[in-house]
Amino acid sequence: MENIPILRDFVILIAVCVPISILFVRIGIPTIVGFLVTGVVIGPFGLGLVTEMHSVEVLAEIGVVLLLFTIGLEFSLSKMLKIRREALYGGGLQVTVTVLLVLFFVKMTGFSLPVAILMGFIVSLSSTAIAMKLLLDKAELNSSHGNFSVGILLFQDLAVVFMVIVLHSLGESGGVEVLAIAKGLGIAIIAITLIVLLASKLLPKLFQMVLRLRNREVFILTIVLVCMGTAIVTSLFGLSLALGAFIAGIVISESEYSEQIVSDVIPFRDTFSSVFFISIGMLLEFKFFIYNLPQLILISIGILIMKALIITVIGRLLRYPIRLSIQVGLILAQVGEFSFILIKMGKGYDILSEPLYQTMLAVSIITMAIAPFLFKASGSIAYTLGGFLGARELNRESAKKPNAKMSNHVLIVGYGVTGQNLSKVLLKTGINHIIIDMNADRVKDAVKEKHKAFYGDASHHDF
Repeated sequence: MENIPILRDFVILIAVCVPISILFVRIGIPTIVGFLVTGVVIGPFGLGLVTEMHSVEVLAEIGVVLLLFTIGLEFSLSKMLKIRREALYGGGLQVTVTVLLVLFFVKMTGFSLPVAILMGFIVSLSSTAIAMKLLLDKAELNSSHGNFSVGILLFQDLAVVFMVIVLHSLGESGGVEVLAIAKGLGIAIIAITLIVLLASKLLPKLFQMVLRLRNREVFILTIVLVCMGTAIVTSLFGLSLALGAFIAGIVISESEYSEQIVSDVIPFRDTFSSVFFISIGMLLEFKFFIYNLPQLILISIGILIMKALIITVIGRLLRYPIRLSIQVGLILAQVGEFSFILIKMGKGYDILSEPLYQTMLAVSIITMAIAPFLFKASGSIAYTLGGFLGARELNRESAKKPNAKMSNHVLIVGYGVTGQNLSKVLLKTGINHIIIDMNADRVKDAVKEKHKAFYGDASHHDF
């Protein structure tokens, strides 16, 4: 009788994962946490059901490559430009301030600079998978707080590439050497530029040839070839496989094939990326987790509060209302899935000691488990804290009360794309209308366009 250990382990992995995931979904916890818990249960520190750890890690690497490929596909430069204020300023400030604050605190406790930098990178990232899913489920992705959240997440996803390059340089040099990091970044930039130029010339022609065949199997094989092939090419320059896949995704993202490619890749990505999260769970030492649970919970709460405060302050600097800023801070307070990649790299380069490695794994899992509950409560918490901090319902543009004599008018809640188009039609046809929005800049834009616009929260009863 044939005995294929990896097949046996894969079946065990899925057999344990499915019921745990079903249970977690029913109680409102994301499936990612279910995958991590599955890893803890079946791993060497749990029941020890999986024996071929190396083979599982190979599958996990493929998952990371596919995950970053699809992130690259969904990372549209045009989308970034639409929410550039939220992405570049909001995301840039959030990542920079978080990294610097964590670096300061970690250095104060006596750790080396490479450890402090890595810890800052790990904590600065939020979970794109969890936050996006929660916003989609509540149909809030295009809301004001949804746009702000997505902008920050987009910048974080892009920053991961830079973090991986810096971490690779730190690992190769064995310390913080400015010349080594600069050299690594220089090589990376040259390699990325060459790959992007070649890929942008060759890939469209390749896909045109394949599409003429009208054969789905060949199309899917071509996608896999492009993803894995670009990953291998970047590895020849000393960069990570995942970075190459991300570049391939970005090159294709603006093409007319990107939507179909995403739909074809998602089943593979979800399968292999779930193995990645399960493999991370296998690395968590359960005894360490239980023994240090009080400290781990305190660290997790500290991270959640710190990130929420940073994003709230940044929101206010960008002139978002206090309640919206608090809500986005709570939505993005957790540690993200890409942090696991950095944690694993840190361990591979001996930057993280075993206790610190286990601590960061455990803290990441705890914050991700808390994330959906924070999301559900974010609206009410933001409303309560906003009122306590003296949040005003109207800004300078809306200091005057609406005309009390106005009647039979249209009330437009939200001056987004739909609100803008509707208001233009109403203005041209002479129909009275009032615009309400929680984005101060949008209110200004509406006033400039000769509309009667007010800043405020339409869900607030008094307003």
